[in-house]
Amino acid sequence: MQTHFIKHRLFISFGVLTSVLCILFGAITWLFAVVTEDDVVKRVMHAEARYIKNIYATKGELVDPRVDYVTLYIDEDSLPEDIAKGVARFDHEKEFTVAEFNYHFDRYTTHDGRHFLLLIEDSKLAVISSLSALLNGFLSVVTLIVMTIALTIAWLISNRIAKPIEKLTSDVLSHKAGTVFPFESAKYKDETSLLREAFAMALNENYALLQRERNFTRDVSHELRTPIALLQNTLLLSGEEPIGNEDKALLSQVSESLKNTIEVLLALARSENFHMQYIEVKPLLEKHIVMLHHNMPGTCIEATLALDEKSTVYGNQVLVGLLFQNLISNGIYHSGTQSVTVRSAPNKLIFENSIVAKANNLYQGLGHGNYLVQRIADALNWHVHIDKSESSYRVTVMTKCD
Repeated sequence: MQTHFIKHRLFISFGVLTSVLCILFGAITWLFAVVTEDDVVKRVMHAEARYIKNIYATKGELVDPRVDYVTLYIDEDSLPEDIAKGVARFDHEKEFTVAEFNYHFDRYTTHDGRHFLLLIEDSKLAVISSLSALLNGFLSVVTLIVMTIALTIAWLISNRIAKPIEKLTSDVLSHKAGTVFPFESAKYKDETSLLREAFAMALNENYALLQRERNFTRDVSHELRTPIALLQNTLLLSGEEPIGNEDKALLSQVSESLKNTIEVLLALARSENFHMQYIEVKPLLEKHIVMLHHNMPGTCIEATLALDEKSTVYGNQVLVGLLFQNLISNGIYHSGTQSVTVRSAPNKLIFENSIVAKANNLYQGLGHGNYLVQRIADALNWHVHIDKSESSYRVTVMTKCD
């Protein structure tokens, strides 16, 4: 309803504008025709006045005009009563109407000071009358045709202007929640295309927020259920017998895992962590290796960084840092060694740990911690490949490295 209302308002606006212009053009043309008609009448009278003056200069008498629709009066006393009143009343305009007849008059003076008056009744001018009627009819027809064409063009223009708004309204109403609103490239940028882009940005931002909320709910269910179950079971068993060193180690590990998981999930849920930029790899790795060392008391991490000093990746600093931190801690967990080697290759970062003979007594399988790594990589549009053999645990991160 609103779209049609806008279209109708546009048509009414264009229609009123074009109609006013057509009427104004017709009125100006009619005025020009009337002025031209009056000018023709005056020229006829002036021509007859010159003829009478020339004859008077040679013969000394005032002769009748050559045309029968021009009347000569020697003085105003000889004028008919109704015409005399008109001449007296409209002396400045030189034109008046009596009994539906239109008269033009003017006063003239001969070379010796004798006055006379010429009167013309314009209805007797057959050419002028017919031309006036023809011109009025022509102007009416032309005005009607032009107005019809103008209204048709106004309708087409209003439809064309309202069409993008109609399409945008239809697309917005038919847009399904949880889907991406499509961008459409326009040949020319105008307010409508900018409005569509604004709608697309707003709806897609809502879609991204909803998707992050869904991912957060899924990740919480996926990642927190197992550590919480381990905590509950350990605490339940502690009621029957004192907590041993192995259980303490498990509680510590589960606590650290919960802390790290919550940190990663909150980072993935924040929209500000999806602003990308180029990041230097080596300083960020060094920073998070030191952070891991402080978070894991009694653990000495030996890191070998075979990286170019100017190696950079395109991503978000918070997410990339969490990815590095999880890759290193996962490598330590899955390999059973505290040494890690990080090297770069074209469009790759490789994290590699040598596996010791003695496995982790609390080992929970290859999937431990790797789900969060995969989630961070997906958020960065990176790809992670995990390869574990008898001698090494290697993670290859496919990204753009300079």
